[in-house]
Amino acid sequence: MAPDDGRLRIGSHPANTWISGETAVDISRGDPRAPRKVQVAAAPRDVVIDLNRSAIVVVDMQNDFCADDGHLGRGGLDCSGARRLIAPINRMLQAARPQQVPVLWLSWAVRPDRLDMNPSMPHIHAADPHDPLLRRKGGWGAFAGTRGAEIADGLDVDGRDIHVLKHRFSGFVDTQLDSILRNMGVTTLFFAGVATDICVLATLQDAVFLGYDAVMVTDCVTTSSPDFCVRAATYHVEELLGFTCASEALIEGMGRSPSSARDGGRGVG
Repeated sequence: MAPDDGRLRIGSHPANTWISGETAVDISRGDPRAPRKVQVAAAPRDVVIDLNRSAIVVVDMQNDFCADDGHLGRGGLDCSGARRLIAPINRMLQAARPQQVPVLWLSWAVRPDRLDMNPSMPHIHAADPHDPLLRRKGGWGAFAGTRGAEIADGLDVDGRDIHVLKHRFSGFVDTQLDSILRNMGVTTLFFAGVATDICVLATLQDAVFLGYDAVMVTDCVTTSSPDFCVRAATYHVEELLGFTCASEALIEGMGRSPSSARDGGRGVG
């Protein structure tokens, strides 16, 4: 992409580019986009975010964790709660894309030979140490390239979205996620998906440890764990790690974007 003055812009994203001219290369990597600050109702306090530096991360909303014939469904777990997230997640994503807020899908997908999965993973899903789910329920699910690793039916997936495969609870361990986010200049992450207290929380924690700002979207996450696990996860997010908000609050905030004619470009209330 070339600037108007004929210089060459080098890079895959506007937030992280060099500008090459005849006599010099500008490697300052300044983001040419003006900040688009909006205020979002959140807990424990409202947050002001820059839409240019924000992204939505949807965790493990795939067939193996959402469909009755997926890995968890075959294991006897009720997946209806995960499917109830589809409608609010879709509304949130449909509001985010016109505002150029990136959508990233994290999906659990291990190698067919399981060489990227350590022994603690099948063991923790075992009913007892002598009867692992790996054997008892017909094999470990979410293999890369299988239906179980595909985004669940009904979710609004767009060609502009970014997909990252993972093989740990945290989407940052041994994946491309951090590199992608930093290349896009993203600093604020909104989290949705399953499970609240496991993969969502693990990814959110690692995001904070890496320097990102984290917001958990409470009506877009769920878990099959007992309710006290949800209360604990929410408590730790609000007290130690970041913020929580409802999807409608984020949608309303994005609607007040400086690029929106509805608020005359005010953005922050």
